Amino acid sequence: MNKKVLTLSAVMASMLFGAAAHAADTRIGVTIYKYDDNFMSVVRKAIEQDAKAAPDVQLLMNDSQNDQSKQNDQIDVLLAKGVKALAINLVDPAAAGTVIEKARGQNCRWFSSTKNRLVRRWIATTKPTTLARFQRVRHYSGRFDC
Repeated sequence: MNKKVLTLSAVMASMLFGAAAHAADTRIGVTIYKYDDNFMSVVRKAIEQDAKAAPDVQLLMNDSQNDQSKQNDQIDVLLAKGVKALAINLVDPAAAGTVIEKARGQNCRWFSSTKNRLVRRWIATTKPTTLARFQRVRHYSGRFDC
C-alpha cells in the first residue's frame, strides 16, 4: 500500500508542478496533517526535492499539527497569498466539504488526500470561465452516494 500512496503523492506533485509550471512566480501551497507522521515525512521531503528542481516554483509548506481548525486557517492564508495550486492532506476527512468551499471561488487547482485509505479522494478544478467541476475518484473499492 505504501508504494501506491507514494506513487499517488508523486503524481500529485508532478500534476501540481506541471499544471502551473508556465508561470514566472508559481506558488504552491501544501498542508500536511502532521509532520511527525513517518510516511508524511517521506512525502514532504519528496515534494520539497521536486520543488527545488523547478526554479520558478515557490513552495509554501504547512504543518497542521493534527488540528483541523489550524489547517483551515492555513488554507485561508495560502489562498490569500495567491497560490496557484493546493495539495492538502486532510486532518479530518469530514472537513472535505469545508475545504472545497474555501477553494471554490479561487482560480486554484487542488488535490486532497487523506490518511484513511478507505475515504473518498476528491479532485476539484476551478477554471475562471466555468464553475468548479468536481470529480470523485474511487480509491480501492468504494461505493459513492450522490
